[in-house]
Amino acid sequence: MRKTIIILLWVLIGGGLLFGVGSFCVMALIGLGIGAGESYLNPPEFEFYMDLTPQWSPDGSSIVFGHRDGKIYVVASDGSRLHSFSEGSGEYDVDISPSISPDGSRIAYATLRHETGFLWNRTRDFEIVTSALDGSDRRRLTENQVRDRFPAWSHDGGRIVFTSSASTSVSTVYPDGSGARQVVSLRGVPGVIISPPVLSPDGRRIAFLANHQSSSNYAVYVSGIDGSDLTLVRETSRILYKPSWSPDSESIVFAEFDEHEFDEERNRTRLYTVGHDGSNLHEIPTYLRKNSNDSNLYTPASYLDTLSWSPDGSEILIESSVVSLSASSLR
Repeated sequence: MRKTIIILLWVLIGGGLLFGVGSFCVMALIGLGIGAGESYLNPPEFEFYMDLTPQWSPDGSSIVFGHRDGKIYVVASDGSRLHSFSEGSGEYDVDISPSISPDGSRIAYATLRHETGFLWNRTRDFEIVTSALDGSDRRRLTENQVRDRFPAWSHDGGRIVFTSSASTSVSTVYPDGSGARQVVSLRGVPGVIISPPVLSPDGRRIAFLANHQSSSNYAVYVSGIDGSDLTLVRETSRILYKPSWSPDSESIVFAEFDEHEFDEERNRTRLYTVGHDGSNLHEIPTYLRKNSNDSNLYTPASYLDTLSWSPDGSEILIESSVVSLSASSLR
């Protein structure tokens, strides 16, 4: 009798173990299928998440830029030695939005190469990595299940700022991958961040563009590097383009464009300056002319993301045009 009870117990225990292991294996296989579906069948459309602005290396010898083919290229300043350090041609061999460190030794960018999660929870989305200028020594800085993109170095090279959480927040991380934290969230607005965060020259503030989902208005925000003092400095129904900081870090310049405000001579592109706290909003009364031969030559996206303040703060460069702040003249 006692032997029979022991045998029954062993049968029950063994059956339970087999059932548990079998269930785990089945779940794992299902999970792998689901994970594969998320990771390999539905890649994000990376063209919507890239910054194509070229950047000089600090010594002026090279230019780094992302391309719509999902690769990052490096070229000498004289146009020679063009090459890509983005290896592979697979669907997920995608690198976008490079940012050069202040000392010129490394590039931060967003990549689609890494998976996150375990078995049935495997996903793939953009993560922030750094590498040497030739693509070697790649180091992964973020590992999560949200979309991280638009990295930008602080001016002392001590921190990297990027957008995350489906573009509803700004986060920072140290170059070694430690200390990652969210500093700004627009979930309460609600809004979506639509431009790379732009750091002020003194390293104390961040400026970025957002789109308010409830009103579809565009907005310019400024906050401290730690997320403090989040300030809405401009909101409009017109299309806004990436702001640029003044050399003294006190003001920003940005462009507004209304696609419905055209006439024969001018497109209604407006330039504004505003203080970092939202004060002293000032329109620069200069219109950018359309090209007389090809009305599509100067589409807004081709130049309004390239605003750059002169070192002395007196002029603003817009692609091949210069606007004088004092005389409101365009050349």
